[in-house]
Amino acid sequence: MNDSLDFTPDERLLVEHYRHPANSSGLHLIGSAAVVLSTSLLFMALYITGADPAWGAVAYLILVYRVICDAWHARRWNPAIRGVIGKYEARIAALEKRQTPRPTADEAAPA
Repeated sequence: MNDSLDFTPDERLLVEHYRHPANSSGLHLIGSAAVVLSTSLLFMALYITGADPAWGAVAYLILVYRVICDAWHARRWNPAIRGVIGKYEARIAALEKRQTPRPTADEAAPA
C-alpha cells in the first residue's frame, strides 16, 4: 500500500483482530451479553422473591454498566473503524482505476 493508505496503530489492531474467524463471528458478543443478562435476571429474581430489595438495584446496575461499557467502546473504536473502511474503499477504487478494461464479446469478434 502507498503511504496514504497506511493504517494507524488502532486501525492495524482492528484489522488483525477481525482477521480471525472466531473474532468476527459475533458469537463472543452474544456469549458475553447472555452472561450479563442471565446474571441480571438472577439478581432480579432474588429481588422479586423478596430475598433482599438490594438485588433489584444490583440487577439494574449490571445492565447500566453494560450499556456504559458498550457506549464507551463504540466511541473509542468508531474513528478507527471508519478509517479502516475508508482506506479499504480508497484501495479498491485505486485498484479498479488501474485495471485495464477487458474487451467484450462483440469487440473481440472479427469483422
